[in-house]
Amino acid sequence: RFIAVLREPVSRDLSWYNHQVSIKKFFDRRHKYPTDYTTYSKSNLQAAAKARGRAGGHLLWQGQYATHLKWWWNIWGQNSTIVFNFDSFIHEPEDTFFRLAKFLGADPAPWRNFTLPRENARSHEGKVHIQDVDPSICKELKEHFSEPNEQLYKMLRDAGSLPPEMPPFKPFKDPCAPKKPKNR
Repeated sequence: RFIAVLREPVSRDLSWYNHQVSIKKFFDRRHKYPTDYTTYSKSNLQAAAKARGRAGGHLLWQGQYATHLKWWWNIWGQNSTIVFNFDSFIHEPEDTFFRLAKFLGADPAPWRNFTLPRENARSHEGKVHIQDVDPSICKELKEHFSEPNEQLYKMLRDAGSLPPEMPPFKPFKDPCAPKKPKNR
């Protein structure tokens, strides 16, 4: 059995960037630490454009989830994979953990009243928050993921044999929507 927890792709990319900054390492050889998120994103958007839709070859591919799910389903079948929107773990934890426990054949009782923090409180030098991302970069990234996200939503709607415990997959929230600044 497989559990896929899919995070909104722009937020996933920013999280990956922040992780790399926190350990002062990039797996992308084109960058040397430190690189600001705008430069990092422009480079990744250029690499994605050169790849012309091919799988791999750029870091943004990691957030093109339909491609990954197709591969997994071809090997293990649809009914072996439950797919959750990451936000459901934050905003609907009791229902989400109940469904997950049932899928795994576990007792859901210990998960009752379990919650996760609403945000990653870990801080480090150079950490970028989504509300601090250049709006034009956020828009470009959102547009890059628009078609792959629609493919994902359609694929999940049209799938014929998903686990009965799987909730309907809610579309990702707009990563570029204005957010209230957080006290840091």
